[in-house]
Amino acid sequence: MLTKFQVKNFKKFSDNIIFDLSKKGDYDFNEEVIRNNNINFALIYGSNGSGKSNLGLAIFDILFHITDYSKEVQILYENYLYGNGILSDRAEFTYNFLFDNHNVEYRYTKKDFENLIEEEFKLDGKTLVYMNREKKEEKIYIPEGDTLKIEGFFDANLSLIKYILKNSIIETQILEKFNNFINKMNWLRSLQRNNYMGYPLKNNSIIGAILGVNEIEKLDISIDEKEEKFNKNVKELKEFLLEGGIDLNLIQSERDGKRDIFVKYQSLEKEERLIRLWDILSSGTFALLSLYNFYKRIEDNSLLFIDEFDAFYHYRLTKLIVKKLKEQKNTQIILTTHSTNLMDNELLRPDCYFIIKDNKIKNLPELTNKELREAHDIEKLFKSGVFDE
Repeated sequence: MLTKFQVKNFKKFSDNIIFDLSKKGDYDFNEEVIRNNNINFALIYGSNGSGKSNLGLAIFDILFHITDYSKEVQILYENYLYGNGILSDRAEFTYNFLFDNHNVEYRYTKKDFENLIEEEFKLDGKTLVYMNREKKEEKIYIPEGDTLKIEGFFDANLSLIKYILKNSIIETQILEKFNNFINKMNWLRSLQRNNYMGYPLKNNSIIGAILGVNEIEKLDISIDEKEEKFNKNVKELKEFLLEGGIDLNLIQSERDGKRDIFVKYQSLEKEERLIRLWDILSSGTFALLSLYNFYKRIEDNSLLFIDEFDAFYHYRLTKLIVKKLKEQKNTQIILTTHSTNLMDNELLRPDCYFIIKDNKIKNLPELTNKELREAHDIEKLFKSGVFDE
C-alpha cells in the first residue's frame, strides 16, 4: 500500500508537498479504515485551486513510465513544471510503499511528461536499482542485473525498472509486488467525466461491464445458466440503485445480438414497454452507474483515486457511497470532495480527513492541539475554524 507520497516542482506545487498516510491517530473506532498501521481510506478537502486534483495527477504520474497503459490523458499533464520551469527544469517524485512489512521507496525526476532523468528503487533503505540518464549511470544490485543487456538503454527514454521488468525473469519478489501494485492503480475524475487512467476495464461499455458480458459469454455453460447469471447481475444493480434512492424495474435482454439493460414500464390500460436504461439516464444516475461499474471490480484495484467523486450526488448519497467503498478493505481509497457532511466520526475518523492548503496537506489531528474524540462533531469544528492554521 502507499504510505507516503512527495512531489516538488510539479504543476502548482513549487515546494515539496508531503502526503503522509502513515500518520494515523490513536483511535479505537472505525478501525477498518486502517491497514497495517497506515490510513487506507482518505478524503481530501481544499478550496478551488488548492491542489486536490494536481495531487492525484502527481500520484498517478508513475503509470506513464512503469506501465503500458494509454497516455490519452496526457492533456491533463500540460504545464507539467511549476511556473513552466521557473524554479527548476525538473519535477521530483518520491513514493513510499509497504509490501509484506517491507518498506519500498521509489524516487524519480522528470523534465516533462515524457522524459525520465533519474530513478532509484530502495528496499528497507538499501538501493537495489539506480539510474541517471544525464550521467549515463546505472546500478543494479539484484539478480536480474546479472543477465540484463544494458547496451543501448540510454539511447531510449525508458525507465530502468520497467526495462528490467520487461527483459528479465523476475526473481526479486518485492519488485514484482511493486509492479503489480502500480499496474492495478485507478484514477478517475468525477463519475460524470470520461477522464480515466490505470487498470483497464474488462469491457468497453459500462452496461456490458455491469452485466459481465465478456466473462459470462466465455463460460462453458448452458444458455439458461448464462441467463441466470445475467439476471443475477441485474438484480444486484437494482438493489444498489435502490439503496441510493433510485427505484427502477430493470430487466436484461438481448436485442439485435447485443445484451442490454432495460427499464420495464407497465400500466393497467397498456402493454408493458421496455426502454433502454442508457437512453433515460440522468446525470446523477449515470454517475451512480459509473461508480457501480468500478465498485463491482474494486477488488482488482490496489489504489483507487476519485477526483470530485461527489460532484453529481445528493449529500445523503455521498455517505452511502463512502460506506460502500469502505467495505473494500484490500483496496486503498483516496477521494477529493467539498462535502463537509462527510466529516463524521460515525463514517470515518479524524485522521482520514485531509486538508490541502498553501502547498501543504495534513489530516485533522495534525491541524489542532485539541484532542479529537469520537463524540465530537468534526464538521462543526471544521466550520468554526478549529483546523485553520
